[in-house]
This record gives sequence, structure tokens and C-alpha cells, in this order.
Amino acid sequence: TIMSHNDLATGTATLGDRSHQKRELAAISVELTVRQIMNSDLSGSGLALSHPMSNIFAQNRSAANFIERRTDHIQKVINYLITNFIDSEQANYRKGGLLGLAGVIMALTTKRNTLTFEGITFLNQVIPIIQKCLDDKEASVRYYANETLFNVIKVARYHIILFFDLIFDKIQILCDDEDEMVRDSNKSVNRLLQDVAVNYDHFKVKSFITNVLQTLIRSRSKRVRILALDWIIALDAEPDIYFL
Repeated sequence: TIMSHNDLATGTATLGDRSHQKRELAAISVELTVRQIMNSDLSGSGLALSHPMSNIFAQNRSAANFIERRTDHIQKVINYLITNFIDSEQANYRKGGLLGLAGVIMALTTKRNTLTFEGITFLNQVIPIIQKCLDDKEASVRYYANETLFNVIKVARYHIILFFDLIFDKIQILCDDEDEMVRDSNKSVNRLLQDVAVNYDHFKVKSFITNVLQTLIRSRSKRVRILALDWIIALDAEPDIYFL
């Protein structure tokens, strides 16, 4: 059975708690809820039709309806996290919302720790939410947003390239964040994104260098210049990439 709205409210009761440990436990509850959705039989009773072709069409319709219903249930979890946590005026609730979103994505992975079809689909919603939280006025929320983004990139791998420009723009900005923990977590996100990009066959190296790195290398910010140089060194170290 799928958890109801009340069950979700109970499971996330401490997602906005002052205690990081309690928030993490509630985030695990969110992950388990989504895993339950992924593992639940939402297809209803099976159809037994005599004509083989009719049976194939019926199965295809049933599979499509099954995916749609499952996606709808996951969407409700994400909506709940946005409304009750991400959009909250309380920083601890926003941090809890980010942990919850990470839990959703972790639940949408295969046994090989890669994203499922649903996981890839929901990146379109999750990444912009994280990016918004990277602009948060509270440094602790920005730190949590970086941690969440790191965990998402780790399982998304090459699917994250679609959002590369969006993510890299924020990395560049957070190089000069006033908070040291935010800057350090930003470096971790950058290293992971770098690892994904340089090993991705279709990464548009030339345009990235011409349109982005050549501009950043002349930045007034020392940290941004170091960021650009770090990318140039990483790209140059790859034997299959030629640009110098």
C-alpha cells in the first residue's frame, strides 16, 4: 500500500528539527516512502484477453498507466517537501527539505547506484530547487544545498551534463562565498562535476574553454581564476582531449 498524506506528515515530523540527526532520520523515512512507491504494485488486477495482439496492447497501456501513477505518487512527495519545507521561512526546515529531496533521488536508483527512468525525469525539478537553495541567505542552507547537489551528481553521473551550465554558474559564484564551509563544499561539487565532464565523450570542450574558461581566467577574483586554471589542467590531463 502507498503511504497517505498523513503517513508522510508523520514520517517527516522531525525533518525540520534543530537536530541534524533527527532531520537525517526523517529524510531516511522519505527515502523509504519513495522506495515503497517504486516497489508497490500500482497496476491493479491483470488483464487476461484471448487475442494475443489485444493482450500486447493491453499490457502496453497497463505499463504506461502504471508508470504514470507511480510518477504521480512521487510528485506528491516532492510537492509536499517543497510546500512544507523548501518554501519555509525557517532555515532548519529548508535544510530538512534538501535532505528529503536527496532521499527522493537516492530512492530512485538501481542496484548499480544509477538513476532509474523516474530519477532521470525528476532531475528536471530537483536541480532547480537545489540551485535556488544555493542562493539562500543562510550559509548553513547553502552548505546543505551543496551537499545535496553532490549526492545527486554522484548517482546522476552523465545525466547531470544537461544542467552543466546552470551548476557551473553557481560554482563560480560560490567560489567567493563568505562562508568557508560553503566554499569547501562547493569545491567538492566542482571536483565531482569535473570528473563527470572530462570523462563524458560528448562534453563540448571547445565551447566551454572559449566561452567560459577564457573569461574566468581574467576574473578579478583569485578564487575564480584558480577555478578556471583547475579546469584547464584537468582537461589537459585527459589524453583524448586536445585544446592547447
